[in-house]
Amino acid sequence: ILSGLPAMMQDPYTYSVYAGNRIPSLATYFKEQGYITQFYHGGSNGTMGFDAFCKLAGIEEYYGKDQYPTVQKDYDGNWGIFDEPYLNYFAKSLTKNSKPFFSVLFTLSSHHPYTIPKQYKEKFPKGKYEIHESIGYSDYALRQFFATAQQQPWFNNTLFVITADHTAQSQVPFYQNGIGMYAAPIAFYDPQQKLKGVDSTAIQHVDLFPTLIAMTGGGSVSGRFFGRNAFDKEVSHDIINYNFGTYYYFNQKDSKQVLFDQNKTMGVYAYPADSSMKINKKNTIKPWCQKNELFMKARIQAYYQNMEENTLYFDVK
Repeated sequence: ILSGLPAMMQDPYTYSVYAGNRIPSLATYFKEQGYITQFYHGGSNGTMGFDAFCKLAGIEEYYGKDQYPTVQKDYDGNWGIFDEPYLNYFAKSLTKNSKPFFSVLFTLSSHHPYTIPKQYKEKFPKGKYEIHESIGYSDYALRQFFATAQQQPWFNNTLFVITADHTAQSQVPFYQNGIGMYAAPIAFYDPQQKLKGVDSTAIQHVDLFPTLIAMTGGGSVSGRFFGRNAFDKEVSHDIINYNFGTYYYFNQKDSKQVLFDQNKTMGVYAYPADSSMKINKKNTIKPWCQKNELFMKARIQAYYQNMEENTLYFDVK
């Protein structure tokens, strides 16, 4: 999200040999525009290397559990601070900023073991899976955040972006496969209501890097980086990611989902007709597979070559 870096390795970027590379960054861009840049996370300081990545990405201020004022009162006993009090703290903290801000928040309560505060037990639907009750709580916490935020002086001049890292337990078969488990929504909310409607175009988190620069008046982004402006209809929005030895690729133009193991195509499925990936068509469209394999190999090579040579950069026009 912050740097347009796709997940193309088994290890997280912060733990890889490329962690010291120069990388594109939304924080770098907004800092140049006079913004304060911040990252808020109610978990233990250092969790998942967030603090280290913030430094790499040029974020000036990192706030973890250690900076939260009432930890004993609001600690969930596992990951960190419950969503509702932390979101309230986040909203009020933003008001203390002396100038425009680019602030990122990572929440916790909708993560296993799905703990919610005692006073909210039996308030939210249990659902079929253990996660459902915590989703109800997280939704409630987000609603309370906006109730507080809309009373703040910065509210009407702020673009809110809401997304998730991946899906979780689901009763819907689509969300139980390698592509569906990463089908998280991305919502853009503008209090001035200049943004309306739903766009079913599939994009990736890496696309938020150039998209947010364009949406905030920065113009187009050029250079060597990953991702495309989500609202630019002239470019292809093919999607690729890596998980446990397999590359998952979504070819939007040809309406196909592809599984690739670095050397050969493992499966090709129609999308959205066969979103649950039940009918493998790879043996019936071999010429298409051969052409697509070259494309996949080129994408993987481009990623690793740029990582090895440390050649990622961006310019804004």
